[in-house]
Amino acid sequence: MLHNMRIFVLGLALFGCAGSALAAPFVHAHWQGPIGPATVQYFARALGEAEARKAPLVLELDTPGGLLTSTQAIVRRMMQAHVPVIVWVPPGARAASAGVFLLYAAHIAAAAPSAHLGAATPVALGAPSEGKGKKGPSTMEKKALNDAVAMIRALARTRGRNAKLGERMVREALAVDAVEAKQRGAIDILARDFSELLAKVSGRKVALPHAQLVVPRLRAADEVALTPSVRERLLAWLSRPTIAYLLLLLGFYGLAFEALHPGAIFPGVLGGIAFLLGLYGMSALPVDAAGAFLIVLGLALMIAEAFAPGFGVLGIGGAVAFVLGSLMLLPEKAPGFRLPLGVILGATAANFALLALALGALVRARRRRVQTGPEAEIGAIVEALEDMEKEGFVRHMGERWRAVAKAPLAKGARARVVDVRDDLVLVVEPLDSQGKGGEP
Repeated sequence: MLHNMRIFVLGLALFGCAGSALAAPFVHAHWQGPIGPATVQYFARALGEAEARKAPLVLELDTPGGLLTSTQAIVRRMMQAHVPVIVWVPPGARAASAGVFLLYAAHIAAAAPSAHLGAATPVALGAPSEGKGKKGPSTMEKKALNDAVAMIRALARTRGRNAKLGERMVREALAVDAVEAKQRGAIDILARDFSELLAKVSGRKVALPHAQLVVPRLRAADEVALTPSVRERLLAWLSRPTIAYLLLLLGFYGLAFEALHPGAIFPGVLGGIAFLLGLYGMSALPVDAAGAFLIVLGLALMIAEAFAPGFGVLGIGGAVAFVLGSLMLLPEKAPGFRLPLGVILGATAANFALLALALGALVRARRRRVQTGPEAEIGAIVEALEDMEKEGFVRHMGERWRAVAKAPLAKGARARVVDVRDDLVLVVEPLDSQGKGGEP
């Protein structure tokens, strides 16, 4: 009896040890926002951390879509992962456009019942046109669309998901809720919260590149939370088209002001920093070279209008080039990476306002009396320091000047300077009874 009791206790101990061994840490990553270069860096770091720990990676995803190139980079890394990758769309979130590809590429795809996914048609391409009088996609657009379809089908076959539904999401921009997606085999798990997700993925078998693996028991207490780094957050912020675009404009004007007013320092420093940050942000985006050239040309023409007035021709031409270039700047109109028309029009209006201010200052400067040189003395009011028949001395700007009078002047009388001889002798004439002038 005692022997049997010892065996029973030992069995319980071994079972407890086995149960505790099943629990394992996992890396928990979050991404909310468009899929772009910053997402690629963050995902690579998160997956690298998971592989270093030999632990599963759980990616909590909420995205409107993003850049195709960035999506392909993440998908490629997922397919080569040596640890299970679990993508979960939390309650009320979405995995639209690029997010669909990430779900299909994951070893385990999950979503909350209130989440939705789909609408994976490349926005710059659009679905094929139907009906008469509508222009269909070009050959290059068809190639890109078919490439996206082939990609989703390949992922579906590899992960055992609904290929036809995935193809419809790409070709027809179909979107479904998570419940329907689970019923139709687009995702593997419905999980109302994170705890339920961990419970349902624990024990599932996944296929890695060179082996089959069972996901260990995961508990929230064992998570290794991984948030985007400062660099990744900065890149995500700078790669927003609106931010990068405005930084470039601010930098351009700051550098232009410094070039026109050497020594101002602050505008040059601020402009240089803004311009470099804008270039960094634009380098992460699929920028069209022709659009960038038109923007620079437009800005140059509008500035040229201020210094070489062309009766508005240069300014209007520059504004047209600026707007066209801004519209062409980002040809790949991925969700979350569009340059809003309001921003373009606002920037154009601001450019026109600056142009108007510059032209107004130029006109005022041309109308203003000359302030230096002999010409600046003409029209000045002087006071005779002595009786003058023809020559004598006058007070001008608090100093004694030799003067030649065109008519006799009494001491203390005021006169107007009408000319300045080469020997800096003032030629003056008496003020008539209507003459007015400032203090000498």
